[in-house]
Amino acid sequence: MKNVLTIAGSDSSGGAGIQGDIKTIASYGHHALTAITAITAQNTQKIHHVQPIDVREQLSVMDEDFVISAIKIGMLYTVENILAVIRWLEDQKCSIVLDPLMYASTGKQLIREEALIALDKLMSKVSLITPNLFEAQKITGIQIKKGINMEMSCKKLYQMYHTPVLLKGGHFTWENQAIDFFYDGNKMVTFREKRLVSNCTHGTGCCLSSAIACELASGKALNKAISGAKKTVTKAIRDGYLVGQGEGVVHALGN
Repeated sequence: MKNVLTIAGSDSSGGAGIQGDIKTIASYGHHALTAITAITAQNTQKIHHVQPIDVREQLSVMDEDFVISAIKIGMLYTVENILAVIRWLEDQKCSIVLDPLMYASTGKQLIREEALIALDKLMSKVSLITPNLFEAQKITGIQIKKGINMEMSCKKLYQMYHTPVLLKGGHFTWENQAIDFFYDGNKMVTFREKRLVSNCTHGTGCCLSSAIACELASGKALNKAISGAKKTVTKAIRDGYLVGQGEGVVHALGN
């Protein structure tokens, strides 16, 4: 059993964020450590409020007691939290997966506008970034309409941060497939899955990034870790369930 740390916001609907990460990490048989960056008041239909939490003290106690095998970073929300994470990561030797959360699926902004520049600095300090199409467009300025745009965006992101990139294509349909592009500075790899028709997709991105962290904690190479995590997410979507009147949640702990 490995210790996998998730640095993220709390989702009071239980589908994504810290709650989703804990379930994904548990599905791998690992132990989830948590550092909470914000508390959200949300349900399956909207995010009503975000209350930031200072993450510094939570991180400071980690090294006193735990051997951390991998880190997943999600919602950070404030400049202060991003800078605190950057400073703390200087002493960490394990793999770090950053899901650069900017917007919820409902459109709610999950990072303060003034924090975007600080997030830029963090993206060069990690092992992998996993933006979705909207986040990639915001960062690179490249409008993504087809596969070639995804390739261009991957390469530009790598040029900007010198960090391997997994560009998630879940919002983009190409030949009835959901296609993710992975670029490590040398080789472009595509991960193709038949698009699943489901209204239980809340927490998909969190599940993927925390699953990659778990795969890396087990010693897998980056491309193998992504491949394994993709299988975990596909199953979690298939096993998803409804909890309220809005979008249902993925179920990483399904049998």
